[in-house]
Amino acid sequence: MSSKFTPMTRRQALAVGGSAVLASTAGCTTVLNAIGDRVLEQVNILNQLSQEVSGSINITDPAGETVLDAEFDVPSTESDGNSNIVAYGDVWTSTGSYQVEMELTDTQVGGVSQISQQVQIGNTVLC
Repeated sequence: MSSKFTPMTRRQALAVGGSAVLASTAGCTTVLNAIGDRVLEQVNILNQLSQEVSGSINITDPAGETVLDAEFDVPSTESDGNSNIVAYGDVWTSTGSYQVEMELTDTQVGGVSQISQQVQIGNTVLC
């Protein structure tokens, strides 16, 4: 199966990561300090927009097995009483290079609505 995702420039990645969605590893000090006392898992999608964000995320492990295939709806920062984070645990099952693909539905941030990126996991105890 060929991927419909194209590599993203650094500027596009920063726009998506900083403005709308953050896919991160919990357990890493920088992320914990940035998010504060919210409940985090291994993969977190954070919506910083004033509108709900929907989409899908797919993560493939170093052996080529799908470890996460999910659709998400993340409430806006202005939603009453709802968290603007969707979190997934038990994703990083082994060390190595994971393929992360995420696509936003009907939303673009900085002209970008999808990403495809390799994530290197060196220690599954911390993440």
